[in-house]
Amino acid sequence: MAYKRGGAPRPVAAMVGPLTREAFRKRGFSAGDVVADWSMIVGNLLAGTTAPEKIALRRDGPGVLHLRAASGASALEIQHLEPQIVERVNTYYGYRAISRLRIIQGPLPRKRLSAKVLPSPTPHDATSIENLIEGVDDEELKERLRSLGRAVAVRNPLKTR
Repeated sequence: MAYKRGGAPRPVAAMVGPLTREAFRKRGFSAGDVVADWSMIVGNLLAGTTAPEKIALRRDGPGVLHLRAASGASALEIQHLEPQIVERVNTYYGYRAISRLRIIQGPLPRKRLSAKVLPSPTPHDATSIENLIEGVDDEELKERLRSLGRAVAVRNPLKTR
C-alpha cells in the first residue's frame, strides 16, 4: 500500500513542537515554549545569565521552577527578583503554574549561534565600496573594509550622490 503525499510544504518550526514535546514534558514543561521564550519572559539581560531547567509539579498546588544561574552574582540577583520572575512566568502561562524558584548555580547550556548570511550588495554599492577602499595598500585591511562596507550597504544602502 502506497502512502499518499501531498499538501504544501510545512515550515520546520511547525514540526519541532511535536518532536520535542515528550522531552519537555519529562522536565515538567507542558511545551517547550517557556524555554524558547525565556528571553521574552524575563528580558534579555536576565535571560543571558539564567536558563529554566524544569518545573517540579506538585499535587497540592503550583510547582517549583528550577532555574540555572551562571554565577553567584546572577544567583543573588535572581533571589532578589524572585517575586517578579514568578509573576512573569505565571502571567506567561495564564494561571498560577509556579509558586517559587529553586536556584541551581552552574554553567548554562551552550546556545547555538547561527551565522547570518547577508544578501549581496547592489552592483552600484559594490562599485562605491571599491572606490572608497581604492587607496588602501594593506590587502588584509582592504578585505576587512570591503566586508564591513558590504554589511553596511546591505543594511543601509548607499545613497547616490
